[in-house]
Amino acid sequence: MTFNQIINYADSVKPNPFDESTKLSWLCEAEGLVRSEIMRQSAENIPETVLATGTPSAHAPYARLYSYYLFSMIDFLMADYDSYKISSEMFEKAVEIYAKW
Repeated sequence: MTFNQIINYADSVKPNPFDESTKLSWLCEAEGLVRSEIMRQSAENIPETVLATGTPSAHAPYARLYSYYLFSMIDFLMADYDSYKISSEMFEKAVEIYAKW
């Protein structure tokens, strides 16, 4: 799954007013977290790497953490705090599962 596919999936299940570049920047944040906190790699230049490769470090079935991160950002910025609580918990749980792997 590529970052563009993740964005397309998020847009299909959670329609939102945010443009692709905004969502890509959020995915860069999530990728930075995966690389620095889980993989213990340098998180420098994540945006350039994401744009160059288009593929997340976490692959299926763990790649869903990126969708959950997009959901949580969309919910938060749309001031849907009940949904934000759920989507951020889903993101945190997905990261926890990936980190254990």
